[in-house]
Amino acid sequence: MKLAGTRHLLRLTFRRDRKLLPWILCLGISPVVYAASFNALYKTAAERASFAHESASNGTLVALYGPLNGSTLGDLATWRSYFLLVVIGLVSLLMVIRHTRVEEEQGRAELLGAGVVGRQANVMAALIETYVANIMLCVFVAITLVARGLPFAGSLALGTEFMVVGWTFASIGAVTAQLATFASRARGLAITALAAAYVLRIIGDLRARSHDSFSWVSWLSPIGLAQRIRPYSENAWWIAILCVVIAFLVAAVAFTLSERRDLGAGILQPRPGPPSAASTLRNPLALAWRLQRGLLLSWVGGMALIGIVLGSVANSAGSLLGDSKDAHDLVTRLGGQTHLVDAYLATTMGIVALAVSACAMQSAMVIRNEETRSRAEPLLATAVSRSRWVGSHLLMTLGGSTLIVITTGITTGLTYGSNTGNLTHDSMRVLAAAVVQLPAIWALASLTFAAIGVAPRFTSIGWVALGLCLLTTMVGTAMQWNHWVLDASPFSHITKLPGNEVKATPLVILMVMTGVLTAIGFGGIRHRSIPS
Repeated sequence: MKLAGTRHLLRLTFRRDRKLLPWILCLGISPVVYAASFNALYKTAAERASFAHESASNGTLVALYGPLNGSTLGDLATWRSYFLLVVIGLVSLLMVIRHTRVEEEQGRAELLGAGVVGRQANVMAALIETYVANIMLCVFVAITLVARGLPFAGSLALGTEFMVVGWTFASIGAVTAQLATFASRARGLAITALAAAYVLRIIGDLRARSHDSFSWVSWLSPIGLAQRIRPYSENAWWIAILCVVIAFLVAAVAFTLSERRDLGAGILQPRPGPPSAASTLRNPLALAWRLQRGLLLSWVGGMALIGIVLGSVANSAGSLLGDSKDAHDLVTRLGGQTHLVDAYLATTMGIVALAVSACAMQSAMVIRNEETRSRAEPLLATAVSRSRWVGSHLLMTLGGSTLIVITTGITTGLTYGSNTGNLTHDSMRVLAAAVVQLPAIWALASLTFAAIGVAPRFTSIGWVALGLCLLTTMVGTAMQWNHWVLDASPFSHITKLPGNEVKATPLVILMVMTGVLTAIGFGGIRHRSIPS
């Protein structure tokens, strides 16, 4: 009876995630988009071979994506899709933790357990849902690639590669949900395992380039192991079977651990806290920092590393694009200028800004999370006003996004400047290209904040707006959509730096928009019920 009620819980998890499962479409469409892009930019086999040779010999690109196993359209699309494995692993582990540890932390698992629900039904339902979601992703990837004209076996192998990585990290998420007492720690442990897998893959792939015997470490990484399936070249199905076995073994560990702990507790018990709060934790801003520091510091560290990668590739942008005129035209169109390296830097800083916007909106959502988890009411019952409470979190949102952008600009600029030999000048140009993105980031964050204040049920409007900005930036600009459509994105009004003169008017307008939306959010929270 340990799994009693699994079927009903599975229906519940699918119902709760019905608005989140479209991530399958977002990730699944990426490989065919990459294939279409490579086909449009490198029309001949010779051009694709030249690009593949330059990319395979670039250590930074190998570290970012992984090894490139050929120059066919399928090989290039697979190689470009390798970073999606990290995203798939992240989404999968978060889905499992959401339906296991979060349910226990918020008391819902105990209520369900009072009925005819087995002890392990919750874990089983969460794993089945995530496994099924990854199967759907596998099928969708295979169908879209075959429809694009790529070989069936390679297309199915790439979809299977996505699936087995998702299964493995879903199982890892189930294990960390049994180890940790709180959801935040469970996420931290699982994301640490994901980061370790990515680092091991990088070490192994870089060692393999120099024919070092230490390259075997990539076999210890679920990501590195899955990449050895090598779609469109080897289609090593035995590797896929091995990954499935590993995922099931890790899941079995999760079920074993779930029997050895009390409901609501973790295997790893948290240390008792101090009897009284430190003096640095006795104001709303200090509390906001305590709640958001993990999110902020992880983004700062991650984006700093990404900045190093972006800066190291910048100087060789021309050689990577090869002789393809279409590829050069695309980069210059996205970057808004004719100088290739400046266009590349402007494009990458725009993409960085979109990523940081996601962090800023996630930070703003902490306000809503504190409400729904009933932690805001006890705080507001003291001498703390609503304005101080909300203002402290908003300051973390705006200040945190600023810190992330500046850090990324500095690491990118220093890496690029050290390669060009003009460190001070080039690093400051790249830093300016990053900082100029801040008004657009703040505008999106303030839109989420306004929704929290006025209509908390519609806070997802910020994510919809970010998705539209991503669509117009990455697709609309490249396909030269009507300027009325492109102008709907705040990022379309940002001056493309470096290489152009800054236009102050759009920045001022975006700052005014931020101020107005922020005022709307403050007004809404001050006059509505907590929670609402």
